[in-house]
Amino acid sequence: MKKIGDVTNTADKNGEFTNGNISTGTPPTILEGPWLTAVQREIINVLIKSGIVQNPDKDDQLATAIVKIASGAAPEIVQNIGASEKSVMSQKAVTDAISDSQVNVPDATTDIKGKVMLSTKISNADNLALAPVAIQPLQKDVLSTQRITITNNNILNNAQLELIAHRGFSRQLPQNTVLAFSMAAEAGATSLECDIQASSDGVLYVFHDLDVSALTNGTGLFREKSSTEINQLRFKELAGTIYSDMNIPTFKDVLDLVKERGLKIYAEFSDHMTENNILEYIRLITYYDAENNVTTQCFNNDKLLFLRQKNKSLELGFLRPTAADYELLIPTLQENAPAMFLMEMKSFLSDPSIAKKCRTANVGLAVWGVMNSTEAAQVMKQGCNRIVSDVSLKTK
Repeated sequence: MKKIGDVTNTADKNGEFTNGNISTGTPPTILEGPWLTAVQREIINVLIKSGIVQNPDKDDQLATAIVKIASGAAPEIVQNIGASEKSVMSQKAVTDAISDSQVNVPDATTDIKGKVMLSTKISNADNLALAPVAIQPLQKDVLSTQRITITNNNILNNAQLELIAHRGFSRQLPQNTVLAFSMAAEAGATSLECDIQASSDGVLYVFHDLDVSALTNGTGLFREKSSTEINQLRFKELAGTIYSDMNIPTFKDVLDLVKERGLKIYAEFSDHMTENNILEYIRLITYYDAENNVTTQCFNNDKLLFLRQKNKSLELGFLRPTAADYELLIPTLQENAPAMFLMEMKSFLSDPSIAKKCRTANVGLAVWGVMNSTEAAQVMKQGCNRIVSDVSLKTK
């Protein structure tokens, strides 16, 4: 006898399911829904791991996923999820941006592990882009080297484009979900960006909105909900899909993914993070040995400086909606190194001297709000190769 779910089912003498046998008095095996759901999720998780979105019209996706995972090959980019428009950084745009850049950018070669190289293959469309060296048999070693390169404040002098997936490419994927982060990594992101909030009982989650009603089936302020309540919330965007049961990820969930993939993550504090929340944040990062993988960003300078008092090694990211006060803050960033600015795109482009001044002060710099390849090229031409975007700007 074999029990599946809450229903007792019979099996033949070999322990296999059976249609039943009247002559022997063996009833047919009855498979309960929860058991079948569990099997389906196991299969879907393999597809997610390989970056493949399930298609009911195909019957070879599991085999394809297993081959990709086993070979270490990079999965194809997932596009147009949530009716988003594909945006690709063309090879020409990247080449022009680098050649016209105000910084001294050396050529990317296969001798520089972890650098992103210009593609040398031509397709039918002008959508070739920067292809990572990490897509090679020695993927893990390269990703490790790449992470160290990315955390260097002198990245503006490198030929590498650091493409930071804002909330996991939120215009193409369901924002701030493990699904989005996993697929963004396969869609060309070299780093991830997420938002950190705490439940009323101090559990850290990855969620942006202060109120849960716009994104989930719940109502009310996030910070007023317990972890038990938050774990029961489900994303509206995923309703009716095979991912409908996916819940709001904890910060631990994202650290698991970051650690596994060797990626860097830019974690933005909610302004409601308390000192105890920040101490728990530091504890988790230290526990996961992820200090080299995490940059903590916030619009509230005081919260960043409190973090620095408690931890001397985490990189701080000072978010600036304008360029009005960045020069006045440079000494603060130097005193609290490692530290960097994350500046809004239009403000950055309004002052051609920003990249040079940050580089001279050995202060890191990234630009957010970049939404297409044209804007990315403008930012790179003006001297910044760290780009935060809601869409993937790269293809294989």
